[in-house]
Amino acid sequence: MPGINLIFSWDKDVENWSNLFLKTQHLVKHNQQYSQKTILSDRSCIIGCTKYESYPLSSFDFNNYKIIIDGIVYNKDIKTVQSELSHIASLFDSDKIKTEVKEWILNSDGEYNILFYDSKNRNLYLFNDVLGRLPLYYYVDNKIVVLSREINFITPFVNEIVFDKDTLAEYLLFSAPLEDRTLISNVKRLKSGTLMKVKGNNKDLSFSRIHIFNLDKRKNAGKSIKENAAELKNIFLEACHDRIQSLKQLNIILSLSGGLDSRAVGVALRENGASFSAATHFDCENDPDAEIAKIIAERLQIPWKLFEIPKTGIREIEKLLQYKGGLNYVGVSFLLNYFEDIKKKYGSNISYWTGDEGNASVADNYLPRQLHNVDELVNYIIDSRGVTNLERIEKYLDIDGQRLKDKIKNIVLQYPERDLNNKYLHFFLFEYLFKLQYEGEDRNRIFFWSVAPMYSISFFNYALNIPNNQKKYHSLYREFLNTLSPEIARIKNANWNYPVTSRRKRLILREIEAWCINKIPFTLRSMIRQKMSTKKTAYRIEPELKQYLINIFKTSPTISENFLNSGLETILSDEIPQLDFWNLLTIVAFINKIEKEFKGMSITVR
Repeated sequence: MPGINLIFSWDKDVENWSNLFLKTQHLVKHNQQYSQKTILSDRSCIIGCTKYESYPLSSFDFNNYKIIIDGIVYNKDIKTVQSELSHIASLFDSDKIKTEVKEWILNSDGEYNILFYDSKNRNLYLFNDVLGRLPLYYYVDNKIVVLSREINFITPFVNEIVFDKDTLAEYLLFSAPLEDRTLISNVKRLKSGTLMKVKGNNKDLSFSRIHIFNLDKRKNAGKSIKENAAELKNIFLEACHDRIQSLKQLNIILSLSGGLDSRAVGVALRENGASFSAATHFDCENDPDAEIAKIIAERLQIPWKLFEIPKTGIREIEKLLQYKGGLNYVGVSFLLNYFEDIKKKYGSNISYWTGDEGNASVADNYLPRQLHNVDELVNYIIDSRGVTNLERIEKYLDIDGQRLKDKIKNIVLQYPERDLNNKYLHFFLFEYLFKLQYEGEDRNRIFFWSVAPMYSISFFNYALNIPNNQKKYHSLYREFLNTLSPEIARIKNANWNYPVTSRRKRLILREIEAWCINKIPFTLRSMIRQKMSTKKTAYRIEPELKQYLINIFKTSPTISENFLNSGLETILSDEIPQLDFWNLLTIVAFINKIEKEFKGMSITVR
């Protein structure tokens, strides 16, 4: 994974780890286009990076500080960014620092981790963007602090590998661990909008959440839907303009589907006068998504290429586990070949644009029924978003499902919102959707820089402050897309088989249908869809993959000792939802990978 790598020694003996640092950094150079570099090295700290040429990472000096920008700020030039960060560096010992950092991240549109190292006083400071767009992981013990954009860089420094059954259960349920957890319990992920401080001389480590969104407050409720849609259009066009200018040395490739979000990005690129091509991948013959994407590309008058998806194989699964440490489920590992094909077709000097986030802040993601308390909310979250049936998870891991429910309840209770609708939306966005999408985008960044303009903080914040009554029945999205381009809005949405501009009655009927479907638990809905589907897709579970899972259960001591085999026959049957299989395969194959790589190390499951 491109980005920063760091090790800090509490006892000023970092040289004891320097050889391992260099060796491990070399191992995370994932292809010949990657280079590695040591940015700083002294008695306490080594900072380095791995990157390809177009990956945005820079550093500069200010007084005692080495300041590193991993990522990019789109709405400010580099001189302004450096000046503002120098000012922040001068305030780290003042009471104003949290206020200054909060103001900066709320007004700095981009995806970034900013690191400050004071070599004179052995202090390390770091903060990330307000949405946590570039995943950053860390490990801490009584000797060292290790930071990296890649989990597999960190694991060689860990004195004991620990897997937590509750975290594995969270992954099986939601395809992602909750809060700051990763699959390895003593390796954490930095939460969004967080200030991390390492005081070397005091041996002190602290984390402060600088900003947490409160979805109870809707500042744009006083405006009409037309006014809000017009403002969203202006903000969106500006966000795309800033990204085009910041990345003008890169050729633009738009990931174009037959849905709504990517076509909105395509229109914004066209309106900004950008030159770009579109790419679409398909997973079966006569895929309606590809057919609609072709029509959109023709209307936008841009070059378009259709790529066929190869099936998922063991090689791709193991590569994705190496890249993402199990945090991107292996059912999407076929995309690694797709991205290689993109590079062969368009070269390496590209930025890859997507419509990610469009189904978050602009869409109606509220509760389809009234809930009366937090316990009902927790049950709804599990039923509506859970991939694997909770009873089945209990059988796999021999755990108490109520304990998992209690953990989810405690997480939801910590949110600032009082309204249950908004608590649900907070969980859906920040605990569920963003983790899945961010880790997926980070998989893309292994190959090239990935751009999702709907994650512009200005666009996201404005849309989030629009009341839900304007978002129902896709009313806001219809108005937004129609304001961008009536012609493109009138093209069918491949997911519905009719356009978003259809009569309101049609969209209401669809919402009623969705409401009824949402009454059915997610796991049962998945099984029904799988039974009714006639498409031979790349997502079909191949016999070799089933055998791959069986072999791990038979040969891995860690798996055989901690997973109950009673559910194995069920998971390997055709009756099981595919996501259920992929999630189990992800965690089992990742544990097996760690077990093989660290044979002499203690591996614990608790």
